[in-house]
Order: sequence, then structure tokens, then C-alpha cells
Amino acid sequence: MNPLRFRFAFDIGGTFTDLVLLGSDGRIHTAKVLSDHDNVVGPIRAGLQRMLQQHGIALSQLSEVVSGATTAVTNLVIERKGACTGLITTAGFRDVIEIARELRYDLYDLGAPGPDPVIPRALRAEVQERVDAAGRVIEAPRDDEIEQVIRQLVAAGVRAIAVCFLHSFTNPAHEQRVKAIAQRIAPQVSVSLSSEVLGEMREYERATVAVMNAYVAPTMQGYYARLERSFHAKGFTAPLSMTTSNGGTIDVETARARPIDTVLSGPASGVVAAIAAAKSAGLTEIVTFDMGGTSADIAIAEGQEPEITTRTMLGELPLILPVVNVGAIGAGGGSIVRVDSEGVLKVGPASAGADPGPACYGRGGEHATITDAYLLCGFLDPKGFLGGRVVLSAERAREALGKIAAAMNLGPGEDGAVRAAEAAIRVASSMMATEVRKTLARRGSDPRAFTLVPYGGAGPTHAAMLADEVGIRTILVAPSPGTFCALGATVANLRRDFVKSSRIHLDPRSEEHTSELQSRETISYA
Repeated sequence: MNPLRFRFAFDIGGTFTDLVLLGSDGRIHTAKVLSDHDNVVGPIRAGLQRMLQQHGIALSQLSEVVSGATTAVTNLVIERKGACTGLITTAGFRDVIEIARELRYDLYDLGAPGPDPVIPRALRAEVQERVDAAGRVIEAPRDDEIEQVIRQLVAAGVRAIAVCFLHSFTNPAHEQRVKAIAQRIAPQVSVSLSSEVLGEMREYERATVAVMNAYVAPTMQGYYARLERSFHAKGFTAPLSMTTSNGGTIDVETARARPIDTVLSGPASGVVAAIAAAKSAGLTEIVTFDMGGTSADIAIAEGQEPEITTRTMLGELPLILPVVNVGAIGAGGGSIVRVDSEGVLKVGPASAGADPGPACYGRGGEHATITDAYLLCGFLDPKGFLGGRVVLSAERAREALGKIAAAMNLGPGEDGAVRAAEAAIRVASSMMATEVRKTLARRGSDPRAFTLVPYGGAGPTHAAMLADEVGIRTILVAPSPGTFCALGATVANLRRDFVKSSRIHLDPRSEEHTSELQSRETISYA
């Protein structure tokens, strides 16, 4: 008889970190702990040890540890808090990441600036080299020139270097030469090659993805190292994996080289878990609805497969990588309710987070949130929140929402606060319903044919209101929906997507070449 083994996964959210143990016999144990973004590993390790003791599981029974989403990757790009990064590119092309696509970013302002290119011009270096569109070398770079630009960038304080040469997707030899020299003379610097991160044509998009990968690499590599040290110090010997944006997982070594693959892994893992739940219920057409503390993520899955897209945006920058197609809006349980200068009620995108959290947490938060509105409307048991570990304060919720009521002239006292709570919930419902209707309309789909699968800390709480607003008739709430993203990490398979551009001339040989490409086997992992 084979011993019982467990796969452990965690998903780090803005407010809570979700923990899941999935046994080889199908049993599932879940837990939630408050996130600590100054000490990410501490709550995870302490929560896992409590789960092991509570359920009588030994460390030796853990077969794998899967790190789910961490908001760190996304926030590093959006908030521009990544490592000091340099760019090495073909002579004459240092401004590609700033010129971008010459789009107008404000319809009524011809001078509106485009997205921040992440790397300032002073940290973009050029090398005399050229490869043509067919991959033929026109001019090879000189080693002494490569060494010179690398030393200049290192002297300027860069901790990471992105390399993007013209047409390197057809012939990466020159980029590989830069990496070899950098590893020899500056081994402490992380190097990302555009030909390895995204081997596709289109210089701006390829350069941007390579830059983002380099920009987040030092921080994320440090995070992976802390994870390994922390778990190994406590006697954990199970291998470590990371969830990815395409709904799969990769080993930690691959994640070190390609941290950008993990950037949207949290929403992707939730969709994977929702599809697994739908399969067990015999459902094929679903709308997934993940409402957490900071945002709500919405996706469509038809035929029990997630929709994959290769065109998405991350902090106004194009992310041209295979990702599960998820739409996000800033409306979560911790989203702050406010009244703008015109007297209009707004929900989000700012969030109270885990610390101090919603006003009803009693941790010093003064802003009203959707969680406070739930409490005043009777959707939450003040003594049963988070398994009874957190007692919610209705008095603090009334005080916070009373300020909203006063700003909107909804009346004094408890009645006014309740009216403000109801209004906030209606606004949040409308925001979410707009996203769902828009997503379904683009596909020409009838919402009545779909089942809503809610999860996340607040998803099931808000599901009926959202379904009613959209016109969805059926809701499926699976066990432990509050830890679905972590559950998705435990059921996800090892997966890598490989992309390569192929130029084909429109002549009689095209048909033969196309048939050859189509006959090649697709690489997959069980």
C-alpha cells in the first residue's frame, strides 16, 4: 500500500494568504492566514505547521510545495519598484521601448505622455551589430565593445540587464554572446535575453517583455531563495514549484530565469480550480468570479478549457505571453467606499488591505469598505469571520459608513449607514456586472447558458447579486471557495508554452513549408 502523500500550495493575496493540502487520496485541507508583505514566508510556514499538527500529517508526507500567486511581481511593474535595470540593444534602436507604437494615450490630448519605459535613456546602451530578417549575420559585435557597455552599466548601478537585438528571434547568437560575456565579467547581474523570453517578431513588444523580466528578476530570485531557505531550515525536503500565468506550474529553476511567467498566476490558478469543480458537476459553460480583498477577477471557460490569450497589458505595458484570459476590476471585499468631489459614490480601486484592513476589523482602519457594507446588511456573522478567529465590529462599520451617508445626505444614525452600505453594494455589483456582460457580448454568448462559479473570500457572498444583475440563472459554490486559487495550484499540471515566429513567402513553396510546420509534434508535459 502506497503511503499517503500531500501536495501543499499557497496563494498570497493582498489581504489573506490561502493554504491548501491536497492528498493523494483526494482529501483536501484548507486554511487562511493574514498576509504579511514584510515577512511573506512567516505566515505561510506557521500556517502549514498548524495544518500538519491539526491533521496529523508528517513533513515526510509532503511530495511538493507549490508557490501560488504573489502580488510582488505585478506590483513591481505597476508601481515601478523593480531593480535598477539596463538595456543593451542594436545601434540606433535604444529608444524603441520609449517610442513604442506611437499611439495616442488620450484622445483629446495630443501631448499626453505614453507609458513609462521602465529603463531611463541613460541606462540604454547600443552595440554595433546587425542580423537581417532571415537571420543572416550582417555585422557581428566585437567582444571588447560588449565588455565596455556591460562595465558601464554595472558602474551605473544596474542589477539586471535586458538584451534585445534586431531580428534576434531568427538568430539569437549575438544575444547569447552578450550573456556569456556578462556572466564572465559580472556574474552578480541577472541577464534576460529577448530571444529566450519571447522569441517572436515585433521589436517593441519583445524588448518590453525582456525588460520586464529583467526588471523583476533580482527581487523574485531573492524571494525564491528565501522560500527555499525557510522551508529547508524547518526540515522540508519536498521540491518547490511556481504557478504560471498560463494555468500551469514550472520548477523553481525555470522561474528564476523567467519570473515574468508568474506575473498573473493567481487569477489563472483560480480559473483552473473552477474548471475542475465544474467538471465534477458535469458543467461545461462557466463564468468564473473571484472576489478577494482587493479586486474581482472574471473569466469565461467554454468546453471545460480556459481561454488563453497572448495579448494583455501589465501596468500600461504590453505583455505578449500566453496567459489565461482574466478581466480584473478594483472591487473586492477590502475596496474602499468613497464619495468623489462631484458627490458620486465610488468603490475602489484603493483597498484597505490586510493592515489596517476594513474598519470592522478593529485594527485601526477608518475607511468604509465593501466588507463593512456586508456586515451592516447582515451578510456576515460578526463572530464567525475567518472561522471565528476574527470578531468583526458592527459599531466601527456603522461609524465608517455613517461618514459616507453624511456626505451623500442619506440620513443620520444607523439607518443612514445601512442605506450607504446598500448603495455601495449596488455600485460594486454594477461594476462587476458590466465586466461580465462586456466579456460575454464580445463572444456573442447568452448569459443564461452559463453557470456562475464564485470563489475567493467574498465571491460566494456577492454571487447572487451579480448573477441577478447579469441574468445568469445557475450558481455553483464548491467547498472551501475562499482558498480556490491555492487549490488550483495543487491541481495544475507542469506546463510550458513555446512560441516561435516563422516568415513564409507567398509562393508555391509556402504550402509545403506550412505542412511541415503543422506536422511537428507539440511538446507537452503530463
